[in-house]
Amino acid sequence: MNVRKFSASNSREACRLVREALGPDAVILSNRTINGMVEILALASEDMSSLSEPVVENPVVSQVALAALAAKRQAESEQAANLADALHTVRSAMPDNNQPVTKEISKVLQGLAQVGLTFRGLYGEGTEATGDFYQVSNQTTLGKSEEDIISDFRHVVIPKIIDYEHHARKTLLNDRTVALDDKVCRALGVLRTARLMASEETLFLLSHLRMGVNLGRVKEVDIPTVNELFLLTQPAHLQKLQGRKLEGDLRRSARADFIRQKLAQSPGN
Repeated sequence: MNVRKFSASNSREACRLVREALGPDAVILSNRTINGMVEILALASEDMSSLSEPVVENPVVSQVALAALAAKRQAESEQAANLADALHTVRSAMPDNNQPVTKEISKVLQGLAQVGLTFRGLYGEGTEATGDFYQVSNQTTLGKSEEDIISDFRHVVIPKIIDYEHHARKTLLNDRTVALDDKVCRALGVLRTARLMASEETLFLLSHLRMGVNLGRVKEVDIPTVNELFLLTQPAHLQKLQGRKLEGDLRRSARADFIRQKLAQSPGN
């Protein structure tokens, strides 16, 4: 098995290097950030055959291998559990004059990297977190069962991220109420009145509106309406609703019209 390491300043560039060296079907084994650089371990698709489990003739060797694998899984589980401490450090570092959550999330992401997790933008590798959507995944792809990975995320990772989010919202609400209301009301105002809306701007504004609804700062719009807008304003869904292909300003105009209609029909109105 010929595992190779690739480093670049961002994920997109690192993936480009992988494809150039190993081909479009290369298998990425891990992806992590070290000292500001993205590091990827990958191997060519034809080398995957060497990963198949060999026939072990010596039962003693087999028992040793199983014991080593069990110890590795235990260490990885303990590493995931340390996420609580990492996020606690992140929380303690948050300034009293809390900045918008989008500027604080980088500290959470750094905490994730410290415990063997990685993150991506809304559309996967090399994309931005449009609308404050992130993909969080484990960096370890070999030697750990799917059940263990799911359990770590369900019982350790996700609850701690949610806990940090709640803390950040509470700080915003208590310490920067006017700034919070300004951000939320501006988002709602644009969504209600704009005549041209691009996809990224829509997700950005809906993210602010959703936070305002969750924090009780907006009463006339409900969460199901916001969630529906997140989905149905995407290009393919919008064109499906319109029954025709839409491009450029025509699509942006249709999106703005649809948003205004849905907000006006929200049960909160």
